[in-house]
Amino acid sequence: MRIRDPLKKPQLFEVYAITIYFAVTICLILFYSYNLFNSL
Repeated sequence: MRIRDPLKKPQLFEVYAITIYFAVTICLILFYSYNLFNSL
């Protein structure tokens, strides 16, 4: 149990960080594509 507990926390943190990273990336892509669409 002592070995598994430290491994679970970084995994949850990594999933949380990756989720935020992809969410921000998608928002930026939508934002830039929206600006390009308006500029046309």
